[in-house]
Amino acid sequence: MDDHSKTTVKSPLYLVKSTEDCWKCGLEQQVIALATRHIRTADFDSLDAGDDEPAFLTNIKAMPQPIWEYLSAAFPQFQKRRSNTMDMDYYANTCECCKANFGDFYLFSEPEHAFFPMDEEQAKRMSVVELPFTGVFEFRCSCGMGTGGLIFEHATRE
Repeated sequence: MDDHSKTTVKSPLYLVKSTEDCWKCGLEQQVIALATRHIRTADFDSLDAGDDEPAFLTNIKAMPQPIWEYLSAAFPQFQKRRSNTMDMDYYANTCECCKANFGDFYLFSEPEHAFFPMDEEQAKRMSVVELPFTGVFEFRCSCGMGTGGLIFEHATRE
């Protein structure tokens, strides 16, 4: 599921927190991601299903304004930035020290990085927070599944 088309998400929406070393300056810092269990894309539909496998929203090009306002106030290092590698603007974690873009591929698709734990111990270092939004929301993004179950089972709940 990787086409940046309209993605419909139904609450609850989750904020997943992890840490990552900046690839440029080496500073360890907090990084965030959005996840849901209820999602509809052109290729997949679990919007009205029960407790389905959590999916991460990645390479987010557009999101509802109230969610963006919440995230930007709580995590100012999460910014809409230009990725020359991807040739697009999207919401990304950035380094608070050197302002480098962490890159969603690096965080979500590289084993043992922020949102790709390989075992329970790595997942336990993360936390999951249910965001205070209810309803159905539209994003323009990709989504990924695979490690959400491990994270949701072992991460700390805030």
